[in-house]
Amino acid sequence: MIIDSLQLYSYKLPLKKELVLHGHKISHREGFILEIVSDNGIKVISEIAPLPFFSQESPADVLKEVVLFKNKFVRKAIPSDLIQQLSIYAPSVRFGIESAFLQLTAQSKDLTLVDLLNPNAKQIVSVNALLTGNQTEIVKRAAQRYEEGFRAFKVKIGRSNLHDEISAIHKVREIVGDESLIRLDANRAFDITTALDFYEQLKSVNIDYIEEPFKSFELVQQYFDDHHDKMPIALDESLVEIHPEMLNNLFALKAIVLKPTLLGYTNSMMFAKKAFALGIQPVISSSFETSIGTYILASMGAIIDSMIPIGVDTLSWFEDDLIPNPITITKGKIDLSKPIDIISQLDFSKLTEVVLDNK
Repeated sequence: MIIDSLQLYSYKLPLKKELVLHGHKISHREGFILEIVSDNGIKVISEIAPLPFFSQESPADVLKEVVLFKNKFVRKAIPSDLIQQLSIYAPSVRFGIESAFLQLTAQSKDLTLVDLLNPNAKQIVSVNALLTGNQTEIVKRAAQRYEEGFRAFKVKIGRSNLHDEISAIHKVREIVGDESLIRLDANRAFDITTALDFYEQLKSVNIDYIEEPFKSFELVQQYFDDHHDKMPIALDESLVEIHPEMLNNLFALKAIVLKPTLLGYTNSMMFAKKAFALGIQPVISSSFETSIGTYILASMGAIIDSMIPIGVDTLSWFEDDLIPNPITITKGKIDLSKPIDIISQLDFSKLTEVVLDNK
């Protein structure tokens, strides 16, 4: 297969409310859509959207790397070691290019991405509801999402008064019942003592895991040396600092939260494979991508294990999307069993073509 053409488009979409990322507020989500056409006429699109204040690469870095890729690979045979050659690219760029090529391969065989990579996968993917805000907002959102059919919930913590947060989590459990999963995400808010004290007051809630409770990966390592059986922990931000083999030393982990925009597609799948081998749960999660990227994330969730709820409720933050019929979450699930024609729906009026200099 040969790449016949490559084009990049930028987008800027409004959010329903301001998103706080590492203490910074953003009102719009910005990113890029990559379009690749093969020599046999197959067209695919993917998303490259560095997450502000989380991704190390900037939009300018993305442009440079897409130009580099275009100059090196367009109108040339795709090399067998493409994945290895992509290792020098930033994670969000790798995710966009890798997912585009996987779609090219799938479509050349008249398959979906899920059917290509896991023919036995179930096509209905569970999603966890995202609960943020103050105590009142979290409880109200939990009731709404439970009524809509969600049975897994992730509560953002470490942002306000801990007593209020603990109270809110207990109320969420009362609302969603004992059969629902409750996950917490601290975004590295605590030291070890505070985290253990916080968790101790939630023993009766039966928390699935606390995501990134400690301020650094060093504290994670210290915790596992001293307290590894006291609190179920998931890693998220720490994954950009380590490689999959390092999970061997963290076997007491409950889960890892995989954000392909921050890790790349292939690296995320390598983490997932290693996690399964160690009995650690791999959870696909969003970096606030549009429906374009979310479709790939949902597919990854199905490929890994559709019964593990994935974190893509972030779509509900978008005031607008790039397709008129965005990916929908119905009764807490995304149905991939029916073909979703993303390409024909793409609204080019919301995109700006990026001139890629070939010099």
